[in-house]
Amino acid sequence: MTFLWIASYGLVYALASYLPREEYPWAVPLAMLGYSGALILWVFRTGQARRLGLSTPRNIRCIRFLPLLMLPVCNLLTAETISLSFPTFVLILAVCAAEELFFRGLLLRFLMRYGAIPAVLLSSLVFALFHLVNLTAGTALYTWAQVLCAFAAGVCFAAAAALSGSLLPGFAAHLLSNITAAPAPADPAPLLWLCIALYCCYGAVLCKHLSVNKECQI
Repeated sequence: MTFLWIASYGLVYALASYLPREEYPWAVPLAMLGYSGALILWVFRTGQARRLGLSTPRNIRCIRFLPLLMLPVCNLLTAETISLSFPTFVLILAVCAAEELFFRGLLLRFLMRYGAIPAVLLSSLVFALFHLVNLTAGTALYTWAQVLCAFAAGVCFAAAAALSGSLLPGFAAHLLSNITAAPAPADPAPLLWLCIALYCCYGAVLCKHLSVNKECQI
């Protein structure tokens, strides 16, 4: 069923993106909103909501997940202006909900049979590779920086989900990252490379907790 959802995600996004954004500004947002709603409904109807992380974190030490907000802070420091239309906000909300539930919910839990660390790394790699679609919207160098950032941040989001038993920390960071993102520049800002490095360090710390302290909640 996991692979059916990922196939339908690609199909919905591809078909919706085929329509001109200027003429049909709500095409992609409504398509993704429908997909997210269907996925969430399926999760609840099959009784998998808590197992997949649709709950509040199980421990009170969520302050340790504050470094997940490094990318939104980086975006705010480098962006000159942030312009967000309502259809774009709906699209961002739907995409973040779908991606967190799929990558840090379904896929991460599916891969847990191979161990917590391989599951975190593999689910983050798939998440990062999905960002290659942005090659059509920006320069190759910036897109590869996005892919690398998505992998590093994805490791942190996945580890946080495994440690807390909740998708909420990663979803909040993911949503804020996309909301504060500016249009793709010609070259990635130096602060972005620093952010990637910090995510790598933070991800390594969270993975150490997973492997050494056996804190995995899922």
